[in-house]
Amino acid sequence: LDVLSGVVPAGRFDFGQLTAFAADDTAALAQIMDTFIAETRRKREILHRAMVEKDIATVTQMTHQLLPVFAMVGANQGREELEWFESRRGMQEYPVGADERITLILGVVDRIVADAGALK
Repeated sequence: LDVLSGVVPAGRFDFGQLTAFAADDTAALAQIMDTFIAETRRKREILHRAMVEKDIATVTQMTHQLLPVFAMVGANQGREELEWFESRRGMQEYPVGADERITLILGVVDRIVADAGALK
């Protein structure tokens, strides 16, 4: 833990699992990060649109897809909200409090994407 805390600055995300396959190949690293950023942004936009449209099926689909992303990069903030939506998969009605939870998730996604962009 002491070693890792020296490698990953406080408040940042750990992209080690994502970049492990690139090793010292900077072109591969850039391609991996570009793909990760593009896919994460796409999920973010779909989630935001689903919130605006009050489409709970799409919200739960996107939060389901974001849960492993948060786990992979070590994002603790927002995981409780993602799990809250996970327990609501299959709901028909848009739940009270969903917008606040989605807004928090979107903020964390923005920080993950920004940190990923700084890495490449």
